[in-house]
Formats: sequence, structure tokens, C-alpha cells
Amino acid sequence: MSEELGGRRIENLPHKENIENILQIRAIAPPDFHLRGKKMIHFLHRLTEAGEMVVFGRPIALDASNYEKSIDAAPHPLLGKIKPHDENGIIPWRDSWCTVCVYNGTRDENGVQVTVTAHSCGDIPQYKFLRVIHSALNPSQMKFGRLSTIEGSTHEFKDYELKGDEPFKKIVTLLRENPKTKAEKIRLGQLLEQFVLERKKLNTELSRSHQIVELAPLDKLLLKDELKKLQKIFGDYEGILEEDTANKIIKGEVYLESFPYYKRYEKLTDMEIIKSEASAPDVKNICMIGGGWLPISAIMYAQKTKAHIHVVEKIPYRAEIARKVIEKLGLKDKITIINQKAQEVDYGQMDIIVFAAMADPKYKILEKASDTDYPRTIIIRTPLGDTRAFYQGTYYEDLIGPISYSKIKSFNHWFRPGFGVQAEPTDPDGIFNLIILDSIRVLDDY
Repeated sequence: MSEELGGRRIENLPHKENIENILQIRAIAPPDFHLRGKKMIHFLHRLTEAGEMVVFGRPIALDASNYEKSIDAAPHPLLGKIKPHDENGIIPWRDSWCTVCVYNGTRDENGVQVTVTAHSCGDIPQYKFLRVIHSALNPSQMKFGRLSTIEGSTHEFKDYELKGDEPFKKIVTLLRENPKTKAEKIRLGQLLEQFVLERKKLNTELSRSHQIVELAPLDKLLLKDELKKLQKIFGDYEGILEEDTANKIIKGEVYLESFPYYKRYEKLTDMEIIKSEASAPDVKNICMIGGGWLPISAIMYAQKTKAHIHVVEKIPYRAEIARKVIEKLGLKDKITIINQKAQEVDYGQMDIIVFAAMADPKYKILEKASDTDYPRTIIIRTPLGDTRAFYQGTYYEDLIGPISYSKIKSFNHWFRPGFGVQAEPTDPDGIFNLIILDSIRVLDDY
């Protein structure tokens, strides 16, 4: 359509509207939840990350008392005209904003009401945003509603429900717990391991049945804080198992075979020794990076090869316990404990270096190894599939910087991105695969 205006023909074009989205969440948080200090800043930064927004200004907090006394009351055209609620957090995003209100008047033994409102002129990644809020608040109840100029995306308040497969939901639920005692840490570690392996098995079954859609990797689904917490809990759990077994061995109460993961490491070390030819007569020194209280891999290498085994353990207490275990097992002349940071060790005399899955920082350690004469072989244990959530895994691209490929004739890793596993898992539970770098031999292509 068009119309005449002053002798000119004007086209009636549709008006271009700006997109606006508002997402509001109302939740009942635990009775002790407050929006104050560093916790408030951390919480609001998590919301900013979840909303994938560019922070325009530093998150601020205002409550009724500090507003009236003009303490840390940041000037704001809106806040200058209204009196804040009991506790408030505000994130000024570029072209957007988010507020968090805690209503202290509702606080009782059942919890306290918290309202989060996000406004954006762009899209709000609703799934991730709700996940962060639910994870941070750990609410007994949570509802959310959306108002949008985008047709079909508006809905009234409805209950929030975590989406995903059953093992994933169980894992997320367990991560809300905060274990304090040794018994609680063991119980939680066992359950998390059980559900992670259960999910890994489910994904393997889906893959073998040629399902079009497989489960997304667990380390990609979990929020950063959740993944960090899972790795901390599992690390503590493994540490407790190691320390308990080590002390019992020292006292003569149990044998090494009593360690819960004995068979896993037995098969893993067998495979490593075969692939690296560690039992060859010319292999004199093997270095294990990461030993812990119970250097089980080093012990197995000492029992299966003629090489001298060097174990790098940076924490003095763990190193001392490990020395006592080795002495008790009669391997004092075959294993040496190096109580030093791995990135400071001289690897020039080592024929083979083996990285434990939890060895860190891998990048700096590899840089140190590349500064010295190259060992014949470097073995890096890397978790496979969902078990990457237990450890910080190593990918091909992690090795490009610190390793000079002019000295590496062959790069072989059994896990090929995009192609799945090219060989049988190296342990009974299918947790580990191996990345092998060899400067002497051209390795077979597995």
C-alpha cells in the first residue's frame, strides 16, 4: 500500500520493533540465604555468565540500611527514585539488566522468597539461566514466567523442572550436598562415581544401537561451579581411599591388592608397558608424575619392568606416606620419591614419562619436559567420555604449544575427536585412554 503526500508517493512499510524479553523467577531459597558481600558478587557474576551478557558496570548490592545511610549506594536514575527491598543485587548489562531481590519479611524456618528478574533487548538463554539460579539458590520451590515480544515465546508462571536423563539429574541433585565428615565424602564420592559410570554405560549403549541422538558430554552439561565441585568431591574421595589403604599397608593390615581400583591400574599399566616397550633392557628410568599417598602405578611399573621408577609428588605429607609404603613393600631400591613441583623437575635422564590423570598443570609440565632432552616416550592418561567430569582431560590441541613436533616422529592417541574410541578401553571401567608421544619409534595407528 502507498499514499500521496505533497506530490510524493510514500510506501507504508511496517514499523521495525525492538525485541524485548523479560524472564522472572520466584523461588524459596534456604532460610540462611543472603545477598551480601562476596557471595552476592559471585552470584551475580554467575548470572551474567549464564545470560551470556556483556557486563556494562560492576554488579552492585543495595539494602534498606545502606541505602538510607548512603553507604556504597551507587548513583542510578531508577534506584534514586525508589526505596530498595530488603536485599538487592543489580547487574547493569549492555542494553539489558538483571535484579535480584531477597524479601527478608518472608524469612522463616521454611526459607526466604527470592525474585530474579532479567530484562534483555536480545535473547535470554533460558535453560542455562534457570540452571544457574536453581544451582545457586538450591530452592525448595521455583517458578518462572516469560514475557516477550517474540510471538509464541510468552508463558505464565510454571514450575521449574531440571531436564535431562536420569543419571544426569541424580548427579546434579547430589552436587547440592556439602559433605563435611569423612564418611559423608566417601558416600557422596561412591554415588557420584556410580551415576557417572551409569551414564557412560547408557551413552555407550545408545552409540552401539546406532541412535541418532546420543547424550551430551557430562562435562559440557554441568555448570562450571558444578563441574569444579564434582572434581573436588571425587578427588577427595580417591584421596581418602588412597590414604586409608596406604596407612593399612604400612601397619601390615592389608595388601596392595585390597585397593578398590587395583584391577583398573593393573590393566592400565600392562597396556602402557606394552605400548611404550617400558620393559625393554634399554629403558633405565621411568618418571611418574603424580603419586599421591599410594603410588600404585609406580609400584606396578617397578614390579613389571627393570627400570628405576621416579615418582614426583609435590605435597610433603603425601610424599612421606608414599615412601613408607614403598619401604614396607620392599621396593626402596627400585622407587625414588621426588618431593618437588613437577614443572621444576629435570626430565633429561628420563626414558619414559607417565602423566597421571590428575597431574597438574599439564601444560607447564610439558613445557618443562620440552626444555630438556626429550624422553623417549611420554604417556598421558586422559579420561574418556563422561569420566572427563572426574578429571581435567588432555586434548590434542593442549600439546601443540609445549611440544616441539620436529622432535616427535609420531603422535598416537587412541581417542580420535569425532571418531570415538579406536581401541578397547585401557581399564575395566573404561575410564582411561592413552595419549602417547614417541620420539624414537613410529607407532602403530590404532
